[in-house]
Amino acid sequence: MKKLLLMVLLCLPVVAMAGEDFDRGYALGFKEGYLKVEGQLSIAPICPIPPIPGIGEDTFFGGYNQGFIDGMAEAGVKLKNEDGEDIEPE
Repeated sequence: MKKLLLMVLLCLPVVAMAGEDFDRGYALGFKEGYLKVEGQLSIAPICPIPPIPGIGEDTFFGGYNQGFIDGMAEAGVKLKNEDGEDIEPE
């Protein structure tokens, strides 16, 4: 029983820190995406709560990419995919 409790307590910080990189990337990407549209001298709004990352997208760069798209959408840009369909920010 003590070994099980010890294993749970040791694994808990690793699980908690897994989304930290995604959140940091999302915040930076949101700011950069907004400023890309509005101009570097404008003031970016406060970053919203990051969405839950998809499987394989829980890295810093996955968060940055999603944040960049959401930041540009916040600034009023309509994004399209290769087929010309509108992309809805998550």
